[in-house]
Amino acid sequence: MGCGVVIFAIGFSRDGSVVARKPLGVAAMGVVALWPLVTTTVPAMLATVIPGSDDRLLMWGYASILITFAAGLTAAVEIVRSGVVPGPGKWAPLVALGVQVLAWLLPQLLAVGGGLADPATFVGLSNGLGTLSILARTFCLGIVGFAVTEARTRQDPGVRLQGIISARRVGGTEERIGA
Repeated sequence: MGCGVVIFAIGFSRDGSVVARKPLGVAAMGVVALWPLVTTTVPAMLATVIPGSDDRLLMWGYASILITFAAGLTAAVEIVRSGVVPGPGKWAPLVALGVQVLAWLLPQLLAVGGGLADPATFVGLSNGLGTLSILARTFCLGIVGFAVTEARTRQDPGVRLQGIISARRVGGTEERIGA
């Protein structure tokens, strides 16, 4: 997932970047791509280096949620603002972010409100919504990829996909695009 986000951020050419290689968009998408790695390593280091760091781990958890949300929102807004992704596909990252926020918020609200008395129900609901949010991210990222590809092929009907590099047939020869 992280490699795909970096490729969408940078692109194989300026036209291939969903944020038009604007620094804020590339940086936000870089944080989105690399943050899962950071969230798995930092708590492990805090637990081993500083024994009894439960308060620090709790603060790290809240900071991690805030940073993830801020980077995701910034990246999604930059995708919309860049104008690279055509039509309704440009809203897909914001929809995915909304689904992810809802998947995190709903179990929290139900747990606080007392709507889930059975812990097994809470765990099942949390796992199901977590899976839904991962699928929403993956599908929305795919929609953005297809939208960008479709827009490029509509602009130049001679373009066909060739692995990760596009090619266009000009006369009897083939020329690479975005290499």
